[in-house]
Amino acid sequence: QDQPVEGVKAVVREMPEEYPEYTRGIDSTRINAAGKFRIESRNYVHQDLKLVLEDTDGQANGGEFQGDTIRLNDLEKTLVEKGQGWSNGTYEVKANVKLKKKP
Repeated sequence: QDQPVEGVKAVVREMPEEYPEYTRGIDSTRINAAGKFRIESRNYVHQDLKLVLEDTDGQANGGEFQGDTIRLNDLEKTLVEKGQGWSNGTYEVKANVKLKKKP
């Protein structure tokens, strides 16, 4: 309905496609009433990081929604602060995701 869904769990995971057994969670948080969240991570840009969205509160906040997984490398990134040495810097990543209600 083009409205933010507060309380959806947002998780950044390293999910190597060639070695799925090495999947690990980096950090997680909940989406706020404005549909925004913040996760800070110190990972290399070349890692296969994914944003995983999970509705964990059931019927609260407008019903039950199907989860979604998005590759972070496929999203719009803006350099916020240039890195030094091995660091590629700090980036802001934006995603406009529309979750579908569970049938």
